[in-house]
Amino acid sequence: MKKINLLFCCLCLLLSIETHAVIVNDVTGMTPVQVAAVVQPESTQQVAELIKKTSGPISIAGGKYSMGGQTAIQGALQIDTQKLNHVIAFNPEQKLLTIEAGASWRQVQELIDPYGLSVKIMQSYADFSIGGSLSVNVHGRYFGEGPIILSVEEFKIVLADGSVVVASPKENQDIFYGAIGGYGGLGVITEVTLRLADNVKVKRVNKVMPISEYYRYFSQHIRSDKAAIFHNAIIYPPDFKKVRSVTFQQTQEPVTIASRLRPLVKPTLWQKQKPKIIASSAFGKQLRKLHDYVDYARRGDQ
Repeated sequence: MKKINLLFCCLCLLLSIETHAVIVNDVTGMTPVQVAAVVQPESTQQVAELIKKTSGPISIAGGKYSMGGQTAIQGALQIDTQKLNHVIAFNPEQKLLTIEAGASWRQVQELIDPYGLSVKIMQSYADFSIGGSLSVNVHGRYFGEGPIILSVEEFKIVLADGSVVVASPKENQDIFYGAIGGYGGLGVITEVTLRLADNVKVKRVNKVMPISEYYRYFSQHIRSDKAAIFHNAIIYPPDFKKVRSVTFQQTQEPVTIASRLRPLVKPTLWQKQKPKIIASSAFGKQLRKLHDYVDYARRGDQ
C-alpha cells in the first residue's frame, strides 16, 4: 500500500509540472524569466523526489516578493511553494507551531490569533512566505528581538542530493545557520517550527524631531523602555531634516481599534497610485509628509 501511495504522489507531482518552457515573474512584473518548467509540490517528500529526479539548476519561489529575478533562473526548474502550506503541528500551550514553508504569515496569524498568540518575529507585512523570510533572515520592527532566526526552533530542508535533514541550533548546526539567510543556496526549506509570543495590546506613541536629535532621543527614551514592542523611525525626503519616532508600547488601556486582523481586501486604484505619486516628484514627497501629519493627529497619538 505504501508503494502505491508513493507512486500516486509521484504521478501527481509529475502532472503538476508544466511540460513546456514558461515565463515567470516576480510581484513587480518587471523581471520576466523563461524557465524550463514550474512545479508546485505539496509535501517534503514530493520536494525530495523532485530534486532527486532533476539534474539541472533549480530555483525556489514563494510569495515572489524578492524583486529582480532572484526566484527564477533562465532554463531552470522553478519550485513554486504556494501549495506547500499545510500545518504540521500546533501547540498553543507551548507556543509552538510547525508549518510548511510555503505558507504566508497571514495564514499563521489567522490560525494563532484565536488563541491569544502572535508571531514573535516577522516583517511588517504578512504577504510573504515563511520560507522566503527564513531564506533572507528577515527582521521586523520588533524591539530587541533581532532577526527571525531567533524564533526558529528547527526546520526540515531538502539538500541538493534529495536527502531530508532536520536542522536546529543543536542539531546540524552548520546547516541551520547556513540555510537561514542562505537565499536557498543550501537547499529547499520545507517545514519550520516557530516559537510564538503572547498577543498583547499596544498603543502608538510618536514624536517628530530634527533628525540630529533622534539618536539622543532613542538612547534616552526608547532603548530602556521595557514596554516597547515595536519601534521605527520615518525619515522624510527630500530634505531629510525631520524624523518621526514611532513606538508601539504594551498597554492595559482599552483598545481603540477593535479589529484584530486587518481585513483582506483588494487595494483600490487610489491605493495603487499613491506610491507612484509620492515617488515621482518632490511635491509627492511633501504630500506624504502632510498625510502623516494629518493621520497621526487624527488618531490622537501622543
